[in-house]
Amino acid sequence: MLFESECQIERTQERLLTNYYSLFKSIFELFCFEIRLIFPLELLTKKRFRFRIILIQKKGVIILVEILYVNSKEEGSQKGYEMIREALDNGAKVFGLATGSTPERLYEKLTESDVDFSDAISVNLDEYVGLPGTHEQSYRYFMEQKLFNQKPFKESHLPDGMNEEQAEIERYEAVLSKYPVDIQILGIGHNGHIAFNEPGTALDSHTHKVALTQSTINANKRFFEKESDVPGYAYTMGLASIMKAKKILLLAFGEDKAEAIKDLVTATEPTEDIPSTVLVNHPDVTIIVDQAAASLIK
Repeated sequence: MLFESECQIERTQERLLTNYYSLFKSIFELFCFEIRLIFPLELLTKKRFRFRIILIQKKGVIILVEILYVNSKEEGSQKGYEMIREALDNGAKVFGLATGSTPERLYEKLTESDVDFSDAISVNLDEYVGLPGTHEQSYRYFMEQKLFNQKPFKESHLPDGMNEEQAEIERYEAVLSKYPVDIQILGIGHNGHIAFNEPGTALDSHTHKVALTQSTINANKRFFEKESDVPGYAYTMGLASIMKAKKILLLAFGEDKAEAIKDLVTATEPTEDIPSTVLVNHPDVTIIVDQAAASLIK
């Protein structure tokens, strides 16, 4: 077959990838027992963009874990932006948002674009206990500075770090029940935590108050004047709460995330020791990793 341009080659290879996935999904649907397939593919395009698709069938349900390998945080943030924009264009109304340095460039790209969230709802994963929303290190303040002020949502919901524990848990669970998440953005901690769900968190947990581990405090102390200023507790969506999202987009950049990513993508069953492994039971997960974060994946 002759091709007139690299663009034609790239489009043809992307069609082949789609056809291969459809074929393997159809084959998997013929089985009712648990089966796992790791299907690495490399598109030989100018960008040499690589996919790895992990298909898992459990009790007749096809679970798709798509890993996108990118060259840098910039490229990964661009792919994340494209996925959020596509979700919005396809009718997504509720966006689950994360904080921290990982999604920061993604939020910048959203603010630099013409996307319009004025008819959408946002719900955030977590908030420090004891910090008002006006505090410069609160996650509400972070979201206002990084996204909400430039791209306001119809409604934006975060846990209230100043509220009494049981009242806040009940309030935020009601918010999540009213607004089921269409697409949830996640980062991942060095110890495999997602949101503030530390190792040992029950896989069936919902919104709760959590004591932060020393490793999480160490990771976050750079944002505070001194370590003693880092709150020791947070309100967080639980693992079961996160799993209710229709789609999950997890971003990880940098060598310090390599061990956590390896533990996640090699897991066959969830374990409370590594909270992120709960995602192996979610039907639609995309993981975007740069070369450093993917360095321990075989």
